[in-house]
Amino acid sequence: MKHSFMGRVSAGFFMLAIGAGAAFSQSTSPYIVPVDADGTPMADKIRHMTENGGFYEIKGLEIESGFLFAGIGQTEGTYYSLNSWAVNPPVYGLLNPLSISAGNQYIKMPSGTYDLKFYTRQTVGSGYNHFTIVPSDDTEGPFYPEKLFLLLDDGSNIVVTGTDGVYTLSENIPESFKISYEPRDDSNYIYGAVDGSDTELEAGEAVAIGLDKGVNVKFVCHPQELADDDYELVISLVNGDSFVRIGADETTALDFVEADGDSAEVRYYTLQGHMLDHVPQNGLYLRVCGSKVTKVAL
Repeated sequence: MKHSFMGRVSAGFFMLAIGAGAAFSQSTSPYIVPVDADGTPMADKIRHMTENGGFYEIKGLEIESGFLFAGIGQTEGTYYSLNSWAVNPPVYGLLNPLSISAGNQYIKMPSGTYDLKFYTRQTVGSGYNHFTIVPSDDTEGPFYPEKLFLLLDDGSNIVVTGTDGVYTLSENIPESFKISYEPRDDSNYIYGAVDGSDTELEAGEAVAIGLDKGVNVKFVCHPQELADDDYELVISLVNGDSFVRIGADETTALDFVEADGDSAEVRYYTLQGHMLDHVPQNGLYLRVCGSKVTKVAL
């Protein structure tokens, strides 16, 4: 079945849009088509991505409001945008799934300059092409998803929100789940146990997790056995020392704050994962120092 004109367009259209002064390729290398605030393709800013050993990339792309990917053949082209179920806007520094789309369904981004990479289905072992995007002036991050998803046995999910790589859930903790940054069970998005057999969560014990690790095994826990004060699930992606834990690590009464090392930065969060800009008082909070997350009573 043929797609609409906006979904599949003639190669001649792209030749005209790119302009006589630009090189036109009928290879598999994709183009990026920036759009203006009205969603109209900006012909003078269309860029051809460069192949670089298993992926295609472009650096220093100026984006006003958003963009599309375009694949060009001998007689027609195809637009690609974020999959309808994908996290939107895209997650910095991580794989984002693409699907064929109409040309008015562009990927919205804040105005800025970005570096992008495009990965084919074969490269990532998925049913979808993918891309990554990072700001050109901050390519290393760290970048953390705004939220994570607990994927449940019945195909539904629970959203876990957080700040700066620390995510907490203090109600309706499931007994069996996978952790993902997209609402889909795909190995590219799953944070699983580094030790694939270490998936039984015991109260107060952190289990190391990693992206694309232990993707076929669910975490299992028993939240009904937790005391009310310890009823929480904590997921940390901070500093690459990632873990999941059910129940508090420890509860400590503190009269003052002292860093765990000369250069360690101490940050405080509410139990819902919101970072505070001051040392809190009179309550329970999450204290993050380096890669250690501790529940503290102040």
